[in-house]
Amino acid sequence: MTVPASETLDFGVDLGSLVSLDYAERRPFKFDGKIGTVKVELK
Repeated sequence: MTVPASETLDFGVDLGSLVSLDYAERRPFKFDGKIGTVKVELK
């Protein structure tokens, strides 16, 4: 799997590329909830 350098792991706001230009006016996608735990597992 290849991941472009512009994609990163974002918490709170996703500033990455859009899935579709239909969402362009809604950027950035702010998260206003609460994240209790983040687990990252590398294999």
